[in-house]
Amino acid sequence: MTAVAAVLIAGTPALVGDVVLTDREGKRIDHAGKVYVVAPNVALGWSRNASLAVLALTRLREELSDGRIVSTEDLKRALDNLEDLRGRQNEDLDLTGWIVTPVGSKVVRWSSFHRPTMFCGEASDIGDGGGALRKMLATPVIGEGNTVGYDEAPMKVISGFLEARFEEALGGDDWPRTWGGAYDAIVYQEGFFRWLGKLTYVGWDVVLDSEDRITEVTQAPVVFTQEHVHGCTLMLAKRVGDGETDVKISYPIDRDFDLDWLDWYLLAARVDELDGHWLELHCGCGARVFYPAVALCASGCRGGSVWMVVVSGERGEGDPRRSASPSVVAGGRSHQREVAAEVAGEGRVRRERQRDERPRPSRC
Repeated sequence: MTAVAAVLIAGTPALVGDVVLTDREGKRIDHAGKVYVVAPNVALGWSRNASLAVLALTRLREELSDGRIVSTEDLKRALDNLEDLRGRQNEDLDLTGWIVTPVGSKVVRWSSFHRPTMFCGEASDIGDGGGALRKMLATPVIGEGNTVGYDEAPMKVISGFLEARFEEALGGDDWPRTWGGAYDAIVYQEGFFRWLGKLTYVGWDVVLDSEDRITEVTQAPVVFTQEHVHGCTLMLAKRVGDGETDVKISYPIDRDFDLDWLDWYLLAARVDELDGHWLELHCGCGARVFYPAVALCASGCRGGSVWMVVVSGERGEGDPRRSASPSVVAGGRSHQREVAAEVAGEGRVRRERQRDERPRPSRC
């Protein structure tokens, strides 16, 4: 099944979806993208049967992805052309997402087994995990920091689904097997829907004594990076101190693709490694704390498992949106909806990146 949620974050349309594919018994069998940009101002996500999603999204992309801004009439006509996908035996399809026009943003809904209102409301979710994901994406408390303007909505989106990512990692078998793995996110900015490019998740275990004093801080054994590249989502997991990286790939279903680029890309990139000792963090209660005291604040917040996400989007040198430093969101398992943190100044996160110097192939 699936978790897809279309929500407004700081007044900005956002679409988030997991990447897990399951069989009819709910067993995880592969990964594929659940959310897509089908036009500059249209983003859609799917749930139910991948076989129908392939047909629907391929048609919509071919009809709407010529670079023009799509009107609600254009999108309605394209969705009406999916009528032949209704009523298929043992195959169902749910679609939801956003369209943004000069008159505002609207949630999009289409289904093969019923007829929901096509354009409506301010939020929607589909799939067995959609409701839970939508609740996690509810507007969090954001403290002081350097995330303003262009980056504010994406960082608030991340602070929602990072909860799902780490609850799954910490919960193990208690987490539903039908959704999760990683989360693709699309946010409407400056007239277009845009992907969140690259995220790295880092966690710590924090131990407090009976007087709430930190006695031990240990980095979690696995660092997880996801990156949207060539239409795919790469999921790289690396145990701290281990030279090997586990790689999984979530594939796009709305287009043909090849993996000619993958070998050199994996040689050129690695999971980000972080030195977080100079991170200044802000708790929802108003206290300002520093790592490794990230789990303790003036209001008596308790220790537990603490995590953060580093956003390392690669924007061009001439792009006015290029960040001066990476942004960070952090939260704690014991009070994850109260804690959000950001880097308070430049140069406080040291990221070491290993790049392969070989010439890249001309085809990718």
